[in-house]
This record gives sequence, C-alpha cells and structure tokens, in this order.
Amino acid sequence: MTVGQRIIALRKEKGLTRIALAEILGIPQTTLRNYENDLREPGHLFLIDIAKQFNVSIDFLLGLSPEKTQLFSGFKTTSSEQAHIKKYRVLDEHGKDMVDTVLNKEHERILSYEAEETPEEYFVKYYDMPASAGTGVQLDDEPYQYLKVPETPTTLRADFAIRVSGDSMEPKYYDGDILLVESAIDIEIGEIGIFVLNGAGYVKKKGRKGLISLNENYNDIDVKEYDNCKCVGKVIGKL
Repeated sequence: MTVGQRIIALRKEKGLTRIALAEILGIPQTTLRNYENDLREPGHLFLIDIAKQFNVSIDFLLGLSPEKTQLFSGFKTTSSEQAHIKKYRVLDEHGKDMVDTVLNKEHERILSYEAEETPEEYFVKYYDMPASAGTGVQLDDEPYQYLKVPETPTTLRADFAIRVSGDSMEPKYYDGDILLVESAIDIEIGEIGIFVLNGAGYVKKKGRKGLISLNENYNDIDVKEYDNCKCVGKVIGKL
C-alpha cells in the first residue's frame, strides 16, 4: 500500500471527504488529491500533520511498519483507562480474546443506537453543469454550489455531486438524477464513472475499448488514441 492509499484509507475511516480533510489541514484540495493519487510526494511537514490528525506513526504512513502504532500524544486517557490497558497487557491470549469479544459486542451495540438516529445535514459540492447520459455535454470546473444532503456513509465519501442529463444510463440512472461521485483518476472496467471526452462530460460504464451505455438504444462510445479522455470520478450512489 502506498502513502497515498494509506491517507485515503485513514480519511475514509474517519468519514471525511477530501474537501473536508483539505480544509482541516489548510491545504488546497488539488494538493491533497495529488498526494492521495501518488502524483506528488508529500513533504515531512505534511506527514507530521497527517500523523497527528489520524493519531498514527509516520512509519505507518511510509509503509515501514504494518501497525498503526497509535501515538498517545494528544490522545487523552483517564487513570482508569490506563489501569485497564496495563491489566490487558498481562493477560494471556485466552483472556485477551474474552475482553476483545465483549468490547466488540458493546461497541457494535452503541453504533447500532447511533445508526437509528436521524441523519444530520451535510453539504457536498454540486456542479450545475450536467454529466451526459446521452450524446455529451460540456463539463466545466465551474459553476458549482454546495448542496445540503443527509449525512450518510455514502455522502461522506462523495467529493462532489452532479446531475444526469439524458437516458442512456437507464434503467440504473435516469435523466435528472443527482449522482454522488468520489474523485478518481481511473476506475475499474465495469464500474460507472464520470468521464471528460474531448471536453464533453459523460456518465458511462468503463469498457475495455471505450465508454458503455446501459440503455440498448444507444451505441457505445469508442475511444481512439487521438481522443482526449480522462476519468474524473467514480459514481458511488445517487440522491
């Protein structure tokens, strides 16, 4: 696992979008995207900030240690919690397994209560320019606004939302649907993503030789060597 992949995994464990983490760290989203996609090598100051933010060691970030080796600086524990940790460390494997079983069960119980609560409101970047599920429309970086959505595991993963235009991705996605998209420079074959082909934006399934429509009334789009085609994100759901 690369440094960028570890950062993505830690961010998603905390339920943070790339936009949210970039704001926390005080850096441009594009800089964080380049680090996560391993397009740029992060400096030592950035690694220190990430280690502090996610309470892990720099050795873990660099792949020098398979363990996260939590740093307790900035992670406050009570004297009672410290006493429990000391007792846990002298247990044999059977004892640790018993404690882990009870702890995991109780943790799941608490999380189940939280899941039943009404979701909080969350904002995601929403592009006014639609992604075509038809013959192609222009997809620009602007304009955009922030759309209020329920805070769910899927919306927390989304880096932006975009509207579908056309019917070539029916019956999965319909004209007017708002898609939740996770930024990505590439996706796996068979996955659905947002693509920019020669300046026009599309929502399509990635094929081996081009972009695939789900609606049988539309032909697939063959991507030639001279075409300028790039992936900008993976569709992870819709509102």
